Amino acid sequence: MKTCLKLIRLSLIIIGFAITSRASAQLIIGGETSATFIGGINIDLAPIIGYKFHKFSAGLSPVVNYTATTGSLNGNISYGGRVFGEYDVWKGILVHAEFDMLNSGYISTSGIVLRNWTMGAPIGVGYEYEITKGVWFKGMVLYDALLDIDLNQSSPKANPTVRGGITYVF
Repeated sequence: MKTCLKLIRLSLIIIGFAITSRASAQLIIGGETSATFIGGINIDLAPIIGYKFHKFSAGLSPVVNYTATTGSLNGNISYGGRVFGEYDVWKGILVHAEFDMLNSGYISTSGIVLRNWTMGAPIGVGYEYEITKGVWFKGMVLYDALLDIDLNQSSPKANPTVRGGITYVF
């Protein structure tokens, strides 16, 4: 939890810097959705807000996640947030890194649904395309580096994740 607070503090400093240097930074807002169908259904919805500095973007995003196992639509709802950064490498090709925390439900050995906070660090590549002036479509494939480390967590996520969304750059 302390790591999450440090990352949120760092992202707020970056966003504060962007506000003070408004001439070189552009506000971005939008939304993204992710989907994974390995071992069941895993879908998340996330509005985003942040700043774009030439080729670098950074921001915050609250997240709502729905997870259900194969053959059942009775799933769990998770919620949390993420801090992200992106860098445009070449002609719309970008690299993406983030840190997220989700409050996830899981079924204990005694059959009781419990909740805990899980952390993730999805990284990956993507492509963004300007649909019209200031409106961008973005698609990415992400791999959560923390998901495969045994941290005794019950994460609702699976690797890889396909994410897409629309953003508006002011």
